[in-house]
Amino acid sequence: MEEYLKRQKRLEIRKKFIEGMSVEEFLEYFEDPEKVFCDTTKKMSPLYMENARNQLLRDLPYHLSKDVNNELRINNYHYIPTLRALETNKKLGRRKTKRIALMKESEIDDIFIKELCYARMQVEIKEYLLKKEENKRRAFLWAKSTNQLLECGCCYDDEILEEDMEYCNAEGTRHKFCCNCIRRYAEEEIGQGRINFRCLEGDCKAEFSLGTLKRVMKPSVFSNILARKQLEEIAAAAIEDLEACPFCNFQTIMPNKEDKVFKCLNPECMKDSCRLCKEPNHVPLRCEEVEKQAQKDARTFLENKMTEAMVRECWKCKKRFIKQDGCNKMLCSCGAMMCYICKKAIRGYDHFEDKPQPTDSNNRPFLMPLNIHTDVIVNPFLFRFLLSLKKKRFEIAKVECPLWSNSDKIHAEEVRDAARKLRNELDPNIELKYDPTNDLPE
Repeated sequence: MEEYLKRQKRLEIRKKFIEGMSVEEFLEYFEDPEKVFCDTTKKMSPLYMENARNQLLRDLPYHLSKDVNNELRINNYHYIPTLRALETNKKLGRRKTKRIALMKESEIDDIFIKELCYARMQVEIKEYLLKKEENKRRAFLWAKSTNQLLECGCCYDDEILEEDMEYCNAEGTRHKFCCNCIRRYAEEEIGQGRINFRCLEGDCKAEFSLGTLKRVMKPSVFSNILARKQLEEIAAAAIEDLEACPFCNFQTIMPNKEDKVFKCLNPECMKDSCRLCKEPNHVPLRCEEVEKQAQKDARTFLENKMTEAMVRECWKCKKRFIKQDGCNKMLCSCGAMMCYICKKAIRGYDHFEDKPQPTDSNNRPFLMPLNIHTDVIVNPFLFRFLLSLKKKRFEIAKVECPLWSNSDKIHAEEVRDAARKLRNELDPNIELKYDPTNDLPE
């Protein structure tokens, strides 16, 4: 149900952009669309890139596909910058015939839908913004000529239009400030977790009204302020049997004390939670039997790190693996060899103290004198190769690790060592309900 409602809300927003909207509505979503959609430093999704290419081929039926692909790469696969570059470049070649129209994609990226809407409306939006700017310029010149410009009580700018000023709600003399100062002040207060906005005049006890905040703040920010104020007012009313969802702002009255499960009816949440411990619904378990989120996070952290302690990584291709059985000479699919015990790169069995013993036809091991005054068994093929080069002496890698070992025992030791180190990194105030370090093999 939760996923269905989220999907429905997403489809409603998509429908608005697909069917079209007014310039004012579009600018409510994107205050500066040029900055949002023409920033080529942002990396786009594969679906967006596919949508952009197909749409460009539809928009420019006489342009060559190679030119479209090349310009897309230059503009980091952004649709509008690429479209503008192709339309203004007169040196590009053209097809003799019109390209056959491509079929519409079955799936379209959400961002691409909004960008396509802006591409269709960009002329209207530009004209609207220019007209708005021109009207404001004329209003400013008229107000200046008639001495009607005002001064902000915060930044002390003395050339501000009446329409760009707001007032506190004090009785009698109200203090006036520019919208930019009020907006910055409100954003700072929100960042500090406060939702009551006092007047910027030092001795004034008045506040800025919700109407003032609505005019100066972005719609998304103001809606959050409004929701938090409503919650504060409800809490101050001390309504009996009032319960709140721990995952969102939804509240309702639940007079039945036997009902232990809170069912959130917020379409964006729809979660069930326990009224007593505020954790996700855990019926039939009791609250003390449930693992809290902090405990779960700590346990998961421990389990992941303990698992990583057993994992090896190829020194060449970085592929990760765990050995179940076999010897300790690991041969990766990339061709690299390494020791499972010390995790070092090796060249063969010479690294191990109990390497295999190759023999001749009489079942005798091949021996070769070394400069360390001892005899070491070597590979017969390597032996013949060295003789052919008339080399009488050579050195082998230092013997370090056993060729055979108990993998389960090695893994258990590694996990125990990792667990001891990681236990000290956890918050001492968190008591694990299920401690994975208690069940380690001996």
